[in-house]
Amino acid sequence: MRASQWMISVVLVGALAACGGQVPNNGEATESDLELSYVSGHLGSYWDCPGEASGPPLPSASFAAGDCDGDGCGMLNCENAEVTLQVRNLGDTVAQSIDVISVLLLVNSESDPEDLEILSWSVMPTDALDDGLAPHEVVSIRIQFRGPNPASITGSMQYIEALPVHISVEDDQGSTIELTTPPLDILSIMVT
Repeated sequence: MRASQWMISVVLVGALAACGGQVPNNGEATESDLELSYVSGHLGSYWDCPGEASGPPLPSASFAAGDCDGDGCGMLNCENAEVTLQVRNLGDTVAQSIDVISVLLLVNSESDPEDLEILSWSVMPTDALDDGLAPHEVVSIRIQFRGPNPASITGSMQYIEALPVHISVEDDQGSTIELTTPPLDILSIMVT
């Protein structure tokens, strides 16, 4: 028994020596020096443009505009979902780049999260990442994505409860930083 334990120890020490004394990461991402924090957000408004929302089609709610027949009627309730986050570099080196890789809608614990299409994301101020994210520097990023179609969750055209989204951001080292927002609301119908 002791001989087999000694043999396993020698093999493990040999494997570590072959790796330069470091345990191989087997493709797993290293820990990131970036930190995300939630600033604000909403799930958009697709009442007048249901085809722009994520999920199955929803009948238009343009009836809410009443007798509106002027310019801008019927498209008052169309706005993409949006979340603003702050990204802070807690490390001692410049983070050369970041990328928003996914936004997931967390409907409930019994169903799989819904992958929401990222339409765009931008940094504020716009040139904040031109030279990378310096140590201890903070920037804001605004992510626009296709919000949920209320009918895809409720089965009918009605307001839904606020729901959180889970956002994944990747740094220049391939590490993923994740954040789950507080519950976000779908914007209310505007009638003019």
